[in-house]
Amino acid sequence: MPKSKTSLIDKDDGSSQPLLEDKTDDEKEDQRKRRNMLTLIITSSLNMLGYGIYGTAYSQWIYVRFEMDALGANFSKLDESA
Repeated sequence: MPKSKTSLIDKDDGSSQPLLEDKTDDEKEDQRKRRNMLTLIITSSLNMLGYGIYGTAYSQWIYVRFEMDALGANFSKLDESA
């Protein structure tokens, strides 16, 4: 009579082993390290992206602010002529 698939695998020596074994402490530690590295990579990338946007936007803001202070009331007429 053929055996049906169960949650155990029969070894040659007659002992049984579960199909899904619990993860060992080393595997759990490796998963934790991978998760921490992934979190570090994502947060570092977002931080560098934010710094890049900040640098560009801040320099443009300084330029516009200088134009407003230097030209005063004529600043709006400059935009109309362009």
